[in-house]
Amino acid sequence: MDLDNEEIEATRNLKVKGSDIDVGSIEEAIWRCKELIKPVHINWIGGMNQNAIKILLGNLETLSDMQDSANREITELKKQNRELIDEYHKRVQEVIDLEQDIKILQDDFEDKRLVYIDTPEFQDSYIPKQKIKDKIEDLEKKMKYEQNEKALIHLHKQIKILKELLEDK
Repeated sequence: MDLDNEEIEATRNLKVKGSDIDVGSIEEAIWRCKELIKPVHINWIGGMNQNAIKILLGNLETLSDMQDSANREITELKKQNRELIDEYHKRVQEVIDLEQDIKILQDDFEDKRLVYIDTPEFQDSYIPKQKIKDKIEDLEKKMKYEQNEKALIHLHKQIKILKELLEDK
């Protein structure tokens, strides 16, 4: 079986990367199969071989499409996974922050630096700042009119104690 010039040229075009065995990527293999099933090669490789190549080519193209689809799906899943991981890290940080806040509040409550406003203990022992300021003002007015030295000393001591209460908070 002699090859004519057209078949020889087509055969030269089929060579990929310099070797008949090395077909390279799937895209190159598909291109090569498409070349082999052209009618010009019927005498060279035979009709049955061309039909087999057509079937394999169809399967190869289907697999290639499936691979492309799977790659797109993997890319999308990776993106969703990254978003979920970022959201998870934000939630973990929120929990850590809340745990620290709770610990601080517990410590303050145990050390009596914090008392809940609704508790009877708080209402029994709470004196509004303004009430203390008003009392200081009243005592200072009394001092202006008081003539008794002992009474002045006593008023002065009361004012001093009330001012210390305000500074203590």
